[in-house]
Amino acid sequence: MSGENENEMLESTEEKVITMMKMNLPHLLTTFSTALDLGIHDLRNHHKRVAYIAVCMGEAMKLPPQDLLDLYCSASMHDIGAVTFDEKKSLLTFQAPNDHAVRGYHLLKNVPHFERMAEIILYHHEYWDKDKEKNPQKLLSNIVQIADRIVVLLNDEYVLHQRGAILDKVDKDFGTMICSDLQGVVSEIGKKQSFWLDLMSPFIDELAQDKLDRKSFEVNFTFDELRSLFQVYTKIIDMKNKFTYRHSMLVTNSAVQLGMLAGFSTEQLRRLELAGLVHDLGKLSIPESILEKNGPLTNEEMQLMHQHVYHTYHIIRRLPEFANIARWAAFHHERLDGRGYPFHIAGADLDVGCRIMAVADIFSALIEDRPYRAGLTKDKIEAILVKMVKDNAIDGDIVHLLLENYERFERVKEVTTEALHRARL
Repeated sequence: MSGENENEMLESTEEKVITMMKMNLPHLLTTFSTALDLGIHDLRNHHKRVAYIAVCMGEAMKLPPQDLLDLYCSASMHDIGAVTFDEKKSLLTFQAPNDHAVRGYHLLKNVPHFERMAEIILYHHEYWDKDKEKNPQKLLSNIVQIADRIVVLLNDEYVLHQRGAILDKVDKDFGTMICSDLQGVVSEIGKKQSFWLDLMSPFIDELAQDKLDRKSFEVNFTFDELRSLFQVYTKIIDMKNKFTYRHSMLVTNSAVQLGMLAGFSTEQLRRLELAGLVHDLGKLSIPESILEKNGPLTNEEMQLMHQHVYHTYHIIRRLPEFANIARWAAFHHERLDGRGYPFHIAGADLDVGCRIMAVADIFSALIEDRPYRAGLTKDKIEAILVKMVKDNAIDGDIVHLLLENYERFERVKEVTTEALHRARL
């Protein structure tokens, strides 16, 4: 195969056939905010609570409907740039650092539909009395900031016993950290017991969305725009563990190639690509000490690892448009004999997309360099895959497609590595 043909083969995974998908934007972001809050007990529902407070303030201020929507969406992912466990723990301090706000801005600034939200996120830890003229979204950023600070002050005590101390604490920061015009707004909404009880409600995302103009919820995304958003979450995993991003991209590209060989339609290939990009989304719940361990995991560490695909499935399945993407992304550690994890799903319930993703994940793990070993040779990879087929772990037809076109997949690895290297320059 010539280099030109190889490049054409790989470029076909980027096929640009425009198809519009109507998505409920607040529901989409609330769903992904669940992934951002994984792993740290004290941050559970953090983004949902900040979004609720921000919208309550915006409603009291009679902000225009578009501002309310952008405020909700920005608050729902305001800490998207804080990924490692240490970074997340630092958010629990009242005077939190703002490095993650800058990273969040850079993650989102070029994603269609999210440009304004990126600007709001960028300044959500900036003091109100500094550089107001630099940010046209300063007031919305400041609303997110005071909402964020209120949520950080919450603890496990009964919420109505806390409200006085919380309001006293934030009251000292109006005029410096927080715009003095917001003081009356916070005081007014803070008088209501229902406001504080809502912060503890399991329905808090619905309560916030009830305050928005539902006519603006539906947003049309092209496939390329959805891919751009999904790639943001792949990059977040990259910031948590740089090995994982390389792995996610190689799994994605390998799965798409297998899908092409298996006769998938263009629409199926698109969904397979999206599934590959987020197949390890649940690893945001895993400590870096486990993800970056230089050697085999202990039994206890492996038990923790088992939860990552569980989280991936239950996060993505909340989006009804992505039902098959959730299965394809999350079932890559299941086995045909039902002895995989975490759901123990057997072959009859594993469709071709699930089987492709499993083989792509295993192949990628074997051919990649790991911290504790170099990538395996073709002979060793083939022996392992063939044995897994004999053990009724993975699909023999999918493995046959890979082995019969092995040079193609070696080229996938080379091009993926080169593309990631260029992206980091």
